[in-house]
Amino acid sequence: MPKIIPPLEEITPQSFKETFHRILEVKKRAGLTPILDNPPDLFDRAKLYGIQYRNGSWNWASNIWSRSAKNTVVIERDEDLKEEHKLLLMRVLEHILAQGPLIKVDGYVGKPGTKAQMHARVYVDPQFPDLAYRWKQLVFEAPPDEDPDIEVFMIPHYLGNPNIPGTDRMLMVMRFPHHYFTVITVSSYQGEVKKAVLTHWIFHVYKRGGTGEHASLREFSVKTVEGEWKRIVMAVWGLTGTGKSTHGLYVWTPDNSKKYVEEFGINPLDYVKDQVIKNDDIVAIFEDRVIGSE
Repeated sequence: MPKIIPPLEEITPQSFKETFHRILEVKKRAGLTPILDNPPDLFDRAKLYGIQYRNGSWNWASNIWSRSAKNTVVIERDEDLKEEHKLLLMRVLEHILAQGPLIKVDGYVGKPGTKAQMHARVYVDPQFPDLAYRWKQLVFEAPPDEDPDIEVFMIPHYLGNPNIPGTDRMLMVMRFPHHYFTVITVSSYQGEVKKAVLTHWIFHVYKRGGTGEHASLREFSVKTVEGEWKRIVMAVWGLTGTGKSTHGLYVWTPDNSKKYVEEFGINPLDYVKDQVIKNDDIVAIFEDRVIGSE
């Protein structure tokens, strides 16, 4: 009988994906459930690991409180795959083979029907249903039987992880942009899932003639020189901590507009109305429009 998981020297990004699907088929033939496909009771599963506050909101803790950027590698060429990378890919496959059914969730990142639309599929270790649930709440609905554009494998366990080659830092996250998948281990920080998908989305947008930027959005109607009202979106983009929201996402009110009347003799509310503050997140910027990711 051929081995389900190939030997270390035969591990590649492509063989990882092929082996993953082979594991699912082997489990099916054995009468096991390999995947929980977008389960409708995901929130109830997540509640078992969360804390509900008096106001009714829910919160989940993670073993790491921020992204593990220094423990992340991006592998753009197959020839750059080192033994340490192969070892972690093998460990992930072994865990998936031994573990119970993975939770599978699907969603569109980028407004559906636009050129920014990307179908993302996330597989999550069943011990962390809150990660699947919380990511699912961020994105647009996508058909679960449609082929995904990218995949993320979220396995928040220590798997005897090697160090990043040539460093003393543990290898935890591997991204393969040209094979359209990311593998996350050790960390249960929800931002790792979100960032993994958005990183692939930025590349997806770039290939369609746009650029992905971290931006804040403000939507409002402005009075044109013809005296008509036009709905527009203002995008303020820049690095984290540069004041995109603090300095760019305010609205004029009857109170603060008085200062403009005093200083400039102009009331902004004569020219701007229906102001709405939108999300501060990654957006796709094209020549003639801005498209949100979530």
